[in-house]
Amino acid sequence: MEIWHDGKLVAGEIGFTTHNVYASLSGFHNEDDIGTVQMCVLGLFLKNNGYAYWDLGMELEYKYRYGAISCTRDEQEKYHASLGKEKLTFPKEEIKLSDFLKYL
Repeated sequence: MEIWHDGKLVAGEIGFTTHNVYASLSGFHNEDDIGTVQMCVLGLFLKNNGYAYWDLGMELEYKYRYGAISCTRDEQEKYHASLGKEKLTFPKEEIKLSDFLKYL
């Protein structure tokens, strides 16, 4: 996922999808508050496209401000096993950030 502003890459994230779960690997931002925008937009995208949950990776304090919860590996594996096996993918075409304003 990338966020561009005035022709400049200002935030992004690398992650992967396993069936209907998205897992973050690493994200970045280089403008104030754009990391928050990036996380909100990605969360809206996942919610509105049928993802069961978002694995935010390692526990960091700021993630709890966005509603993250901690669970054990056993709890996660049990929950993941209970999910359907629908395979979801990210679109290859650009999605305008303004398309998400209707969800806010």
